[in-house]
Amino acid sequence: ILDKKTHKDEKIRSDLSRMILNYSGPSGLMEGQFYDLYYEKKPAGKLKILNTYGLKTSKLFELSMALPFILKKRRKKEIEAAKLYGRNFGLIYQSADDFSDLDKNFKETGKLTRKDKTKGKKHLSAKLEEKLL
Repeated sequence: ILDKKTHKDEKIRSDLSRMILNYSGPSGLMEGQFYDLYYEKKPAGKLKILNTYGLKTSKLFELSMALPFILKKRRKKEIEAAKLYGRNFGLIYQSADDFSDLDKNFKETGKLTRKDKTKGKKHLSAKLEEKLL
């Protein structure tokens, strides 16, 4: 990232590095992963679950969507729109992933399913399942 091959503008390289560190560090992915593990077998409401999704999954998509706009020196408004798109996409992605864990199998998903339920992880699909049962 800090290499001149990434971008000739030192400020852009610095902004990229700062954003990656902020989004992956203790106020981003790391915090989301902490909450994901913390709420195993503990009560967690919808807002706490959504906050965890926002920190854990949405930050990754925000970063992925915003970085090309930063590299192209786009306007702040465009960068913020890309972040918002990434944030929303991350929430949708994580919710869909959780729902697929309920009714799909290894052959369909390529990963072990129902493991979140076994671990007692909290997610929105579990909240819906609780209301339906």
